[in-house]
Amino acid sequence: MKRLLFIRHGESEANARGLISSDRNGYHLVEEGRKQIEYLTGQIYKLRFRSAYSSPLLRCVESATLISGSLGIPISIDERLRETDYGDLNNSVIHGRLIDLDPDFLRANRVESLESHLERTESFIKDSADMSIVVTHGLVVRAAISIVTGIGQDEMGGVRIRPGSMTFMDTDSRRLYSLGNFQITDAIRKAFSVD
Repeated sequence: MKRLLFIRHGESEANARGLISSDRNGYHLVEEGRKQIEYLTGQIYKLRFRSAYSSPLLRCVESATLISGSLGIPISIDERLRETDYGDLNNSVIHGRLIDLDPDFLRANRVESLESHLERTESFIKDSADMSIVVTHGLVVRAAISIVTGIGQDEMGGVRIRPGSMTFMDTDSRRLYSLGNFQITDAIRKAFSVD
């Protein structure tokens, strides 16, 4: 059994400004983002996670550090959890979902492909430890959902992974316990309890 909790980082300065950004050291969490992560930590503190992984981007590292400090678990930075490389579109405003834009337009602007996300996310899942928290970005969470459930990105349609949300899964049994949720349910408590 490999139980993972994927968390999208709390709201950041980039989110507040409507920017897409793959800058590693830009865009701190805003106050609302810190509150989202503090609330989330209050939800999960009894589940006894053993470790945490984080994207190297500042907004994830700040989120993971808040979680780690409250839960007393170590954080490992993992490059495979990084944000999309937005290429020439970095630090710009995109209306709608990046995934819905013309693939030729994205290639011309040197934006990382969905296939790249799927490959690196699958590699991460394979190497990760049971009962781990994974702090990352929305598209990486969507890639993990796709890998575990077999549902393609096109079929996910309007699924939006909001800042500070939780997606619980057991990657070995290919079971999703929640999708972009903000609350812990009894089913999650049971599946993620540590004997």
